[in-house]
Amino acid sequence: MINVCAAVVFNGSHFLVTTRPNAKAWAGYYEFPGGKIEPNETPAMCVKRELREELSLDVCVLDLLMNTVFSYPDKKVNLLFYRCIPLNINTLCAMESQEFRWVLPSELKNLKFLPADKDVARYLSAYPSTAR
Repeated sequence: MINVCAAVVFNGSHFLVTTRPNAKAWAGYYEFPGGKIEPNETPAMCVKRELREELSLDVCVLDLLMNTVFSYPDKKVNLLFYRCIPLNINTLCAMESQEFRWVLPSELKNLKFLPADKDVARYLSAYPSTAR
């Protein structure tokens, strides 16, 4: 089982989503940004580190929004989705040449998400007030 944290970054009206970089599995699929939890790292520390590394973005981590376990053909992932607020939106930069977008909650259902991210995207598109 791989433990992964993802950030559900909400700026008051839009969510931040990214695509998987071309060099990684599932390239081009949308996801909520994040990554594997390192040894001796808390989930909040992981979210902050991953967003700095991937997007040059600092966030305030609020709370756990959703936890899901998903089995890919080659691995099982325990995915923790944390609600976050962006702190330095002007520094946002795709450090891994991935695409990033701010989307309205209603737009989430139109994006091709990673299988492990689909449930949270569906939840957020149906109940946008839960992210606030």
